[in-house]
Amino acid sequence: MTGDPEKDIVTNTATLKHTFECFRDAGVDGVIIAGDMADSGFTDQLQLVADAWFKIFPDNKAPDGRTVEKLFVYGNH
Repeated sequence: MTGDPEKDIVTNTATLKHTFECFRDAGVDGVIIAGDMADSGFTDQLQLVADAWFKIFPDNKAPDGRTVEKLFVYGNH
């Protein structure tokens, strides 16, 4: 957290990670994010989403080794 509420909204991925964990624990085969995963579409913002994804699904894999497909559309800004 930066202490700047505007930046913290963009850089805090705790909720996203928790959501990915819920999907993982439910045994999903795939995840779709249909937009608005970056405030401005900058690479560093998209990297935060990628980092969160690979923390929960390393190498796009569930804990049992199954591949979990992803379809991410970064948004329509």
